[in-house]
Amino acid sequence: MGKPRLPKREKLKKNARVTSRIQSIANTFVGDRLTAAHNIAKFVLEQLPYEEGRADFKTRLFRMSAGHALRKKITVGDFHCVERSNLAIAVLHGAGISSWLVRGLRFDSLRQKWLFHDAVEFVHGGKIYTMDFFIKKHGGFVINEGNAEKHINVQSQRPSIVFRGADSNHLGITNWEDYVRFSNRFFKNIGVELEANEKRVRELIKHRIIPKEVAPKILSLL
Repeated sequence: MGKPRLPKREKLKKNARVTSRIQSIANTFVGDRLTAAHNIAKFVLEQLPYEEGRADFKTRLFRMSAGHALRKKITVGDFHCVERSNLAIAVLHGAGISSWLVRGLRFDSLRQKWLFHDAVEFVHGGKIYTMDFFIKKHGGFVINEGNAEKHINVQSQRPSIVFRGADSNHLGITNWEDYVRFSNRFFKNIGVELEANEKRVRELIKHRIIPKEVAPKILSLL
């Protein structure tokens, strides 16, 4: 007998899959969902402490699932946001809180390339909240009411563009080479990537990853 087929919405969340271990962890976050979200963010920071200068980050950066990150218990330098966001999304889903990835991009004119920062949007009481992890000596996070365009900063600058996906894998970048190609492609033809972004968002709405009550707000941002 083969493995059971996953529903489409679960297939989209490859890097934020709710494994049995993650589900058991999520079950411990009870009560008010906004309080639960704060406690989940604290849990993510405790499980994935920041470490500078990991040599293998290019090979693992976009492949690190929530379950894998939980086993490794480490983040990667300035790219800590990818793994922390994937784990946060998985635990939020397990706790019954709708959430998805947001990737803010800004153009670095000095280096002539697009730089990114990942965060999480989630829904509580019909409102959108943004969960954003940042680097301090021991790591930190902020949760604010409102969509990512209002709250995410990329190296202290508001991002030029925000992409959305079920998780980091859903954005179609699975290794460093993909990211370099994306950066070059985005620089040459922003319109194509914006169309892909809208398609993903509508897919998230169709499969109820983005709840219908906040869908108009998200679509108005595209």
